[in-house]
Amino acid sequence: MRHLKVGALMSDDVVSAVPATPFRDVAKLLAEHGISGVPVLDEDDRVLGVISESDLLARRELTARGLMTAPAVTVHAEETVPDAARLMVRRGVERLPVVDEEERLVGNRYPA
Repeated sequence: MRHLKVGALMSDDVVSAVPATPFRDVAKLLAEHGISGVPVLDEDDRVLGVISESDLLARRELTARGLMTAPAVTVHAEETVPDAARLMVRRGVERLPVVDEEERLVGNRYPA
């Protein structure tokens, strides 16, 4: 596990939102896909932030732009799983959007 890379464990079928996604649609995405958060992407698939269930409950915003926690904590696919786990603990996050060298979304890493 010490040398296993994040890319080997990430999900590449990621549900996401854009800044203009309405609150109701974000809530619907979470419920329909049985997930607890979504990354918010710009037009180039770069991760701007992340919306979690707690963001929906804590904020009274109308769109993803106002709901998201930003900047997003991200990880690269070539980083090791232990390094990603330490990052998650240190930053207090439950999900890590996985990005490429141009910071574009390529997957998502959840705890095992």
